[in-house]
Amino acid sequence: MNLISSLFILIVTFFSPFASCFDNVSESLTLRPLTNGDWLLVLDVSIVSKDLKYLFENPEDPHFFMDSMPIDVAKLYVKTKSNWFEANLGFGEWKDTVWGDRPEMLITNGLSLVGCWQFLDKKVVRDHFSTLCYGLWGVTGTMFSNLVSQESFIHDVTHLYANDYENNSKRTFTVLLASDFEDRACLDALYKLRMIYPCLCTNGLVSVLGDERLFVRSSYRGINLRVERVNNDLSFKARVQFTVPSSKLPETFSGFFPDNRIPRVCLTTSESIVNLVYPNSLRSQNYNSTSFNYMDPKSRELLDDKYQQLKLKFKNGYELIGTSSELVYEVSELESRYLRVLKRVQSSLLIKVANLSNQYKKVCVHQPLPYWLKPLVHSLNVVVEYMGENITLYQCKAADCFARNSASSVNFNLLTDTMDRLLPYRFHPYLHAIINLFDPVPNLPTSTNDPLIIYELGNNWNQFGIYISLPPNSVMYLSAELSKDNITYEDIHLAAHRGQLIPAGLLLDLSNLNSCSSYDSPYNFKALSSYSCNHYYYFLTSFFSHIVLPDNTMIFNVMAAVGAVSALLFGFVFNTLTKDWEKSLNVP
Repeated sequence: MNLISSLFILIVTFFSPFASCFDNVSESLTLRPLTNGDWLLVLDVSIVSKDLKYLFENPEDPHFFMDSMPIDVAKLYVKTKSNWFEANLGFGEWKDTVWGDRPEMLITNGLSLVGCWQFLDKKVVRDHFSTLCYGLWGVTGTMFSNLVSQESFIHDVTHLYANDYENNSKRTFTVLLASDFEDRACLDALYKLRMIYPCLCTNGLVSVLGDERLFVRSSYRGINLRVERVNNDLSFKARVQFTVPSSKLPETFSGFFPDNRIPRVCLTTSESIVNLVYPNSLRSQNYNSTSFNYMDPKSRELLDDKYQQLKLKFKNGYELIGTSSELVYEVSELESRYLRVLKRVQSSLLIKVANLSNQYKKVCVHQPLPYWLKPLVHSLNVVVEYMGENITLYQCKAADCFARNSASSVNFNLLTDTMDRLLPYRFHPYLHAIINLFDPVPNLPTSTNDPLIIYELGNNWNQFGIYISLPPNSVMYLSAELSKDNITYEDIHLAAHRGQLIPAGLLLDLSNLNSCSSYDSPYNFKALSSYSCNHYYYFLTSFFSHIVLPDNTMIFNVMAAVGAVSALLFGFVFNTLTKDWEKSLNVP
């Protein structure tokens, strides 16, 4: 008996240091009614693996205990050496006029990936970003590899954030972001997601994804995956949100799960919460969302009654009191304003951004364009007006819009542009300081309302956009003529309507981003998260550009000529071989 007790104590003593290394898993399900009677379901899952260590100080050989953490996700995070990364899969656009208040995390249509790296060179970061895209392709089954193809543009968020030519502070972080609107969250992504969730979505609140019909039939659905290190612990967060039409709402809370049964508690979870919440615009100051501890049997028994009460109260929806949207945007290709030609020859690009909040908003609009789509500077026009009123707050045209750009010798300097391309990025601030010292530019009259224009022509992409401060309840119109030339078959994907879908641009809410990234010091993006900093970036809508290929006439003429010659040659040979058949066969 003493031997058994001693052996038991020895085993407990040996494994006690690892007792804190097992994963901590929590889940929550939030249900919220919408303005038209539909409901929004949000499933949050958090998995934390404690004490991430490296064997023999080799970053390629991590050592950490885990029982619920997806091992492929953990390996991918360590291999790419990122501080954090977020992957989004969305289907459908959120419509404020239909559903009302936006979700806390707005997941746009298509695929997107954003990642953060520190103390790494730009080229190394881009290599890690490519590895991350291909790795997520295998984990999620969705074509994240398209984000690093030639048809996709990768935005440098940190460069756009600090590119105001006013602060040359050393930036140690690099945040890259890319999107693709052609691939969306579908059933295959849900199958892959269920394989990395706790209990394989058979027990616990995660089993709401066990019946894929609710997810697939939703007109708006989104998936967000985030991986990061928090206090040396590896953290994995996953959020799935989708709308359920009012006609598909079950009578009881158990109807959201397979076989209309309340699932059993997932044994690997340490916390399981169900939240039934009022719409954001109808909440009072003293209102708290009704939360239920799903692991408590008595609390689970109350779910059906509370759900039916909330469903009955909002069965016909409700009237939206206010809107939670702060920025509204629109991108479109219009007929040319100067030439009476088809849009396939020359068109006009119009970008509209409206500030619906009661505060000033400093925004950055960054629209990448293919090299054959060139914005014409002399046609540039920027107008800022009050919404609903014909009161112009600011307006500039053509070269007048470049007042802030010309205030620094960094701009329009051939030597600076050449050295920027040759030297590593970390030397750029010192180079700009030296050039400003020996080649100063006279101070031009500028005002705080003057925008900063983004205009850069490249071999593969042309970058076009603007930095501007928008007053409350104002709208900005940015327009420019687009010249279309030097188009070849090799560089485009011609659609049936003789055009190409242009990748979506990026809209940065610099005011919100600055408040989220400056807790410790400027340009601190280590703790930046969509969970803590909502809506700091938006993807502008893609637009379809009609084009005419200048070299298609010769190609089609050559093909037609070859076809005609082949047909004549075939006819000649056939006639020569068959004209004497009747004589040789003695046909009467």
